[in-house]
Formats: sequence, structure tokens, C-alpha cells
Amino acid sequence: MEQLPEKNLFMCCHEPNKKAFAAFPAGVHVRSMTAHDLPTWMAMPFDDPADASAYRPFMEEYVKRVYSSDMKCFFRQTLIVEDDKRIIGVCTRWKAYGKLETVHWLKTVPEWEGHGIGRALMTQLLAGERFGTRINHVEESMSYLQANMKPELYAKLQIVKAPAAFVQIMDEAETEEC
Repeated sequence: MEQLPEKNLFMCCHEPNKKAFAAFPAGVHVRSMTAHDLPTWMAMPFDDPADASAYRPFMEEYVKRVYSSDMKCFFRQTLIVEDDKRIIGVCTRWKAYGKLETVHWLKTVPEWEGHGIGRALMTQLLAGERFGTRINHVEESMSYLQANMKPELYAKLQIVKAPAAFVQIMDEAETEEC
């Protein structure tokens, strides 16, 4: 599968599409993250163990900068999906900048992709040129999404104008938190 290049992709879900929800497959369970899981969580974004090792200092700094003020909340808000052997998926819900509910660090290990683990957490793409200090690479990301999503799901994506509250929060942010 083609990898999405290092880009910022801002997406917004105004209202969840309950028809897109799916139960977890048999043999997996979900729980909140613990301190013991942190090394695995930091490696999850990287399919290649060498990349995980190379980016470990960045991930440690990120955790310290973004979550250290409330690690208990971070652990509580991060879901871990496991099969019998290991962690197979992660997702964090975090109040970015202390103001905006976000879902990020969504990742499923390659062997479990396509089994509904990370299915449809956001239902609409959020369009906009720049949010705070970052550019929304929605247009550059569309070919990746089209190549890697089921055609019927890709066809349901909608590009919408960012809500004013989101734009204001991002414009006031002085750091790239998520």
C-alpha cells in the first residue's frame, strides 16, 4: 500500500454516520492505555521498526510537550485494541490546546487493516487552506484516500468549510500540538 507522505490532514465530523459504525471483530478487546503501553503507542505510527526507533526521541518529546501536564487523562483518553498476542490498534481523543475535541493517533497494524478496527471515526473531510501554523493538505491527500478506501466510502466523503470556532482556535494556537 502506498504511504501517505508527511502531511497535515485536518478532518471534521459534524455528525457521526451511525450506519458507518462497526463492532470489533471477534477475538479483540478494547481498553484504556496504561503507562506500560507507552513504548508500543510511540512505535504505532511507524510500520517499520527502524523508523519507530529513529523517531523515538521525537515521540518522547511530543508526549512530554503535549501530554505531560495530565498523563492520567492521556492514558484514559487513549484506547488500545488488542488481539490475543499484542496491541493491534490505538486511537486518542484529546482536547487540543485545551479547547478543541480531537481524535488523533488513529493507527491499526497493517495485518488488521480492513477489519473495521479504525473504521469511520470521521465522516467528512474538512477543507481550508491554513489552520494556525499549519497547512491543510486535503487536496494532496485525496489521491491517497481514493487509492486506499473502498470506493463506496470514498464517494461519501464531502469537502466542507471549516466551522468558525475551529478556525479561531487553530488561529490562536502558538504551537503544533496535534
